[in-house]
Amino acid sequence: MFSGFERKLLISDKGEIFFVEKGEGIPLILLHGFPQTHAMWSEVAPLLSKKYRVICPDLRGYGKSGKPLGYENYTFRNMATDLIAILHSLDIKKAHFIGHDRGARVVYRLAIDHPELVSSAMLMDIVPTHKVFSELSAALAFSYYHWFFLSQPHPVPETLIGKVPDHFIIVACKGGAVQAKVHFQKNK
Repeated sequence: MFSGFERKLLISDKGEIFFVEKGEGIPLILLHGFPQTHAMWSEVAPLLSKKYRVICPDLRGYGKSGKPLGYENYTFRNMATDLIAILHSLDIKKAHFIGHDRGARVVYRLAIDHPELVSSAMLMDIVPTHKVFSELSAALAFSYYHWFFLSQPHPVPETLIGKVPDHFIIVACKGGAVQAKVHFQKNK
């Protein structure tokens, strides 16, 4: 995977940020969603690197990037600071961003707070939070229970997930997006 890409580890005051990079053109940052890592871009990144300078980080808390304790470290605004650190470390003034799911929420926050750093933003596979909460039903709450669970104060989620991490990932990923899609299609 990622043949010819450089593997980099940026040390920031919030921890380590892992990313891969290749290409000479306009900077393009690809951000994964939950529960993926930078590896989700392994098929498309090499193609894009022929025209763009492609950078695929692992978001904070994922893959080879640092995993600081405490919910406040995982706000979209705080996760966007890692992208700013990458841009500064590579002397990039402005970039294009493509974000999937959680990565899209981080890009959206970055674009609001620092529009001067964003040439363009593509947000993929994301249900707006206000839509979810305004149409919350029992079915949707059960499908996306992990949103509510993961927002509990430290160390509740970490402790419980730590007991059986594989089980949590399997249950959290089992059909949530499919069930939400059905919910929103029925309630149009």
